[in-house]
Order: sequence, then structure tokens, then C-alpha cells
Amino acid sequence: MITTVGAIAALLAGCGGSSTSTVGGGGTTEAAAPTVSKPAKDKVLTAAELPAGIEVLPVTDAQLQSALDQITTSADTLKAAPAECGSKTAIVGATAQLDVSRFGMIAGSSKSGLVSESVLVAHPDIAKLRAAFTGPCKTMTADLTSQGVSVSSQITRTVLDSPKGKATDLLVVREDSTSNAAGQRVTQQSYQGYAQVGGYAVTVSVKALSGSPDKKLFDELLAKSIDKAAQS
Repeated sequence: MITTVGAIAALLAGCGGSSTSTVGGGGTTEAAAPTVSKPAKDKVLTAAELPAGIEVLPVTDAQLQSALDQITTSADTLKAAPAECGSKTAIVGATAQLDVSRFGMIAGSSKSGLVSESVLVAHPDIAKLRAAFTGPCKTMTADLTSQGVSVSSQITRTVLDSPKGKATDLLVVREDSTSNAAGQRVTQQSYQGYAQVGGYAVTVSVKALSGSPDKKLFDELLAKSIDKAAQS
């Protein structure tokens, strides 16, 4: 479930809102969704297409919906600074727009961390996300309650140069977070990729269980994800 929540949070960030940021709530409504040749679920990498060394963690639609509900509930308690980096309304609106039967996701684990890929039919506002992550939301704090536990986090984002390949637009971010919950302090690092590939929003995440995330694995996963989404 932790992997699923994290993957959906990354997806929401790429489409306008997340559990830690909303860059103005620029998500795409279903009515405004672009026309594509194949559903999003057909554009997600299969287990055989993932980079070597990843063990797939099965994710059902019921688990996806549960993760969405958890994010929505946590959003009601969110206090972010700067305030524009954590709009409760935008988060709830973004989760309400997601139909779990119509977006694709695969999640797994490697020897060094957790990985995920999500695909949604949408036109993500990558430029708006880039402006937020290099501006007011580069460093932020977020306090919320998740499943009855108070969590206080500080997040720092570093935007990295990365070739777009076949993507229409691409943003790659290294995220460093320190969270305090139930008397425990947890430091995590991850790479996040947010891409527009034609009419698809593609989100890729590689999070380290400890130490630094595997950048080579992230780059390979991102390239494979973009290439599949770009196929006709």
C-alpha cells in the first residue's frame, strides 16, 4: 500500500496536485482529456518490459481506490508552507477526477528501493510544475495526519537536466525528504519523472529504501516508459 500511495501521489503531482504539492491544481478533467489511440492501461510497461532486477508488486483497482481515499482523507488535515504548495481543494479535486479503471500503474521493488510507473490520458502542465519546483515549492514543509498518525515533513526538490527523448515535455526531479512520525525520523531520497507523451501523462518514480536512489535504474525505466507511450 505504501508503494501504491506514493505512486499515486507522484501521478497527482504531475497532473496538478499531490499529497505534498499542488502547483495550482492544473489537472485535466475527463471531459478535456485528449483523444488517444489506446487506453492508458495498454501503455504501462509489462513485467517483462521492466528493467532487469525489478520484482512486480501486484496492484488491484481496489488497492488503487483505497490509496486515493487515503490521500483524500489526509488532504483534509494538510498544512503546507508555502501555502500554495499544498492546496486541499486541488488535491481533493485531482483525486476525484481519477477513475482507477481508466489509468494504468505498475509498481515493484528492486534490491535498493521501490519503483513505480503510472500512465493517464491527460495533458499535464509540465511547465507549471517546473516553475513550482524551481520556485516557491523547491523547499517546503507539510504537516498532516495519515491513518491516525501525525506526520511532519520537509521536502527539497532539485530539478535535473534530462533528455526528452520522444516526450513532448519532461521534468526530472530529485526529491529529498525528512519526515517525523510517531517519534521516528525517516530520511528518504527519490527520483521523479513527469512526462507528457502525446496525449498521455507518464509518471515514473524510483525511491531508495536507504541511501541514494539508483539513477541508472531510474533513467532506464523512464526511457522505456516514454518509448512505450510514444508508440502508435
